[in-house]
Amino acid sequence: MVPGSLILLVHDIGDIFLVLVRGYMDFKYRNKTFEKLLVVITFVTWCHSRLYLYPKYSLYAGVMVSWGVVKSHHPSMQPMKFGNSYMVCMVLILQLLHIYWTFFMG
Repeated sequence: MVPGSLILLVHDIGDIFLVLVRGYMDFKYRNKTFEKLLVVITFVTWCHSRLYLYPKYSLYAGVMVSWGVVKSHHPSMQPMKFGNSYMVCMVLILQLLHIYWTFFMG
């Protein structure tokens, strides 16, 4: 699996609960306990998917394959071509954004 599809998978997991919270906030009659529970589940899922799963699997796979430490059988992922080094820079910046956004969520 190429790192781009792993990135999409990690982001979609956390976005499910984010959409649930946004949709629940539109209800006229809300239960405050359920609302707080949804926010906590969203925050835990966000932190787990973006601060643990993303660096462990997507970031690690993209960087190690790009630097040639791990061999990939996918034809587009060969060691240190320009596109791969650009991809590594983008996924590292994305990880910095995840840390920044998590800081403001908590």
